[in-house]
Amino acid sequence: MDAYDRAMLEFANRWCRFGGGDDHIFTEFGLSVPTFYRRVLALVESRRTTEFDYSTKRCLRTFCTLKLSQYGRTANARTSRFLSGAHQPPLPDTSRERNQ
Repeated sequence: MDAYDRAMLEFANRWCRFGGGDDHIFTEFGLSVPTFYRRVLALVESRRTTEFDYSTKRCLRTFCTLKLSQYGRTANARTSRFLSGAHQPPLPDTSRERNQ
């Protein structure tokens, strides 16, 4: 795990008690809020993450899942693909082009 991953985990751990610090995620990490929580969740689920004990990992897992659920079904579906290793960038929305 590199310093960037470690910083994301520390940020999530520090802010989870206060609701997440969502307003600071983009400026700190350059990521959208859902992307940040998907990545933190993947890190927490990773066997490489040894910085936290089981209780802290469980708390972060629950917190990230809750935050992602606030972004609806799309975020949860993308999280499942990301965690399964089948993550691919989303396809562009062409529905507007068809309607014009």
